[in-house]
Amino acid sequence: MSIYEFALVLREEAGKSEAELKKIAAEIVSKVKGKITSINSLGLKQLSYPVKKALKGWVLFMEIEAEGSEMKSLDRNLKINDQVLRNLIIKKE
Repeated sequence: MSIYEFALVLREEAGKSEAELKKIAAEIVSKVKGKITSINSLGLKQLSYPVKKALKGWVLFMEIEAEGSEMKSLDRNLKINDQVLRNLIIKKE
C-alpha cells in the first residue's frame, strides 16, 4: 500500500459539521479499500472564484493509505460525485 495526500473541497450543503464531512470522506476512501491515517479540516471557506456555481466550500486535507491501482477509480468516483467541487491526490514518497 502507498501513502497519498488527498485534498478535497466539498459543497457548502455537503454537511453542517466537521463530523459529517469526515464521515463523507471516510465513505469515499472506503470505496477504494483505503484507510485514512490523518485528516485535517480547514472548515468552510470562501472560494476565490465560483466553482460549479458554488461560492463557499468545505476544505479537507487527508493522508490515506491505498493501493496505487485504486487511485484512478477514486478519481473517477470523485468526478461524478456532485458534492465534490475539487480534489487533488498526490503520492507521498
